Amino acid sequence: MADLTNFERMTIQLQSGTLADSYSIDHLSSDPIGTSYSGTLYGWPWGCTVRTRNVNPANKRVQLSGDYDISRMLTKYITFSTASTDSQTVMGEIAAQLGKTLNFNADSHGCRRMSVQTSVMQVLSQLYGWTSATPNAFVNVFLRGDTLHVVQRGKESATYTPVNYNVLSIQEKLIDTLMDECLWQPSIIGDPDGTFLNGTEHCGTASITYVDGFVVSQTNGDKTTTFTYCADNPNNPEDPDNIDKYLTSKTVQETGKDPIVTSYSYEMYLGELFLRSEVETQTIDFMAMMAGYTGSWFAGPQAAASTKYTTHAPLGNGFFSSETWTQTNQLHVQYVPPNDFAIAPGWYPADGYSSAMTLGPLAYTGGTISEGRPGGRSSPHERGGEENTPKVYITHNPIAPAHIPVTDTVTLSAYAANLETLDEKTQVTMKVDCYDQAVVDFDKTVTVAGNLWYLNANQISVDAKTGIRQSLELVRWA
Repeated sequence: MADLTNFERMTIQLQSGTLADSYSIDHLSSDPIGTSYSGTLYGWPWGCTVRTRNVNPANKRVQLSGDYDISRMLTKYITFSTASTDSQTVMGEIAAQLGKTLNFNADSHGCRRMSVQTSVMQVLSQLYGWTSATPNAFVNVFLRGDTLHVVQRGKESATYTPVNYNVLSIQEKLIDTLMDECLWQPSIIGDPDGTFLNGTEHCGTASITYVDGFVVSQTNGDKTTTFTYCADNPNNPEDPDNIDKYLTSKTVQETGKDPIVTSYSYEMYLGELFLRSEVETQTIDFMAMMAGYTGSWFAGPQAAASTKYTTHAPLGNGFFSSETWTQTNQLHVQYVPPNDFAIAPGWYPADGYSSAMTLGPLAYTGGTISEGRPGGRSSPHERGGEENTPKVYITHNPIAPAHIPVTDTVTLSAYAANLETLDEKTQVTMKVDCYDQAVVDFDKTVTVAGNLWYLNANQISVDAKTGIRQSLELVRWA
């Protein structure tokens, strides 16, 4: 039992579906807000951080109330790896970054890759909030000491049978989880074949090709555009796994025309890359231009190669400048059929060509000022899942969420089966006072009078004089 030297009484409220237990402590000392308490009750670890402190000036008694450190537990942002596409891996990364070990007794379902930084509260809501529609398979997440528990009803590690107890009340309620006769085709978020788009999509003469979510080529008729990327800033806390990239080049090739190549370069500013320059050049294939020509010496043709330079620079306060220059270069080409005519005595051009480039002047074409840094990261395209939605057929239309955030039909089928199991069942809720020297928690079922029950809530009252009493709320479906 915890050291209750300075306590008059303490109440611990364990509630299904919440990560934070609540505590109320009548104390004889004047510990300040933020004080952390921890201990054990019959070997069961408890702990809380004081949030509210009420002082009675007449008798100097202090009433403290608190819970887990919610700012640390629920609102803490977690950085997830690219491997976090199933619920057990996600919860393992949360436990590790909270400095806890993980006890996972639940079905591990596929899920979409988590955002780079997501709060614990958002993760739990996405992973398990929807399970409330099937209370017989509800997933409880709770912290005990240095262990983060994920326990699904029906997968508890053991059962506990109270010895000293008193049944206070029993309530029966008919639950209707299903409605009209029809087929259920819920939308599933994500895609079982992978998170990012890969492969080529076609539509007539148009097509688009993805590699790990990034567009590498687009074709529209006789014009093809290709793209290349570089890794994101490896020190970027928002993208530690370099999931996002930066565009480095774009090439536009149209049949019968020379390609237009645009290259992009970046610089660091205030800890993040921004687009520093763009250089667009039309590359001329001179060999192709002269292919098939068999005449003798000639001068020309004169080919124009145009280059456009655009530079961006930070001005401060979130503003950036953009300036553009153009340059037209003249290329002079001469052709000599090999071994037919010498440009000079004893010298023949090896490939039959001679060329010289005359660089034109840079012409300033204008500048602009804009708010917001140019050239942001390119994020990979994720599968929406709607077009590849697996369908799980059920003989009724359930009162249940239309979107289930899982990416595998196994979990979805189990979910549907649980809904059907509950249909027209009687939910029995029993309230019991228990005086045993063992704390009843969500990691165990409870066996009373030969029936198996699930713990819905437990209010633990600890009195320095009278000892410990547990008020259990148990539930089952018959």
